[in-house]
Amino acid sequence: MYKTILVEKSIEDGEKLIRKLEEKSFPVAAAFWRYLDEAERYRLVVVSPVVSQEGPLRTYRPSIRLWTNSATPYTSA
Repeated sequence: MYKTILVEKSIEDGEKLIRKLEEKSFPVAAAFWRYLDEAERYRLVVVSPVVSQEGPLRTYRPSIRLWTNSATPYTSA
């Protein structure tokens, strides 16, 4: 099975997103890139303690908006 390489640009883009989330006071407990075999690509996984209180959709909706509205898309991986 062929796996793509997580390139430096993708890593930097992920770091930018995490910084933006923290600037917006979004609590980030952890973040990591995970390779999904079925999608054959990497996904940035962001872990937040707010999920257990608010649920995943309500918690991650603002970060998804930030991700998609960014001048630098964070989906290059």
